[in-house]
Amino acid sequence: MTGIAPVSMGEQLGWLAARPMQPRREQRALDIGFWNPMRNQLEMF
Repeated sequence: MTGIAPVSMGEQLGWLAARPMQPRREQRALDIGFWNPMRNQLEMF
């Protein structure tokens, strides 16, 4: 097609860098360790 230039690698990388970061897969809730609701938090203090 006339008047249309291919998208360069630099333009593609610029668009990807300008986007907000997203996780590659859905994140699970943090329910282990200090934030575990099943642990008695008061016994630590």
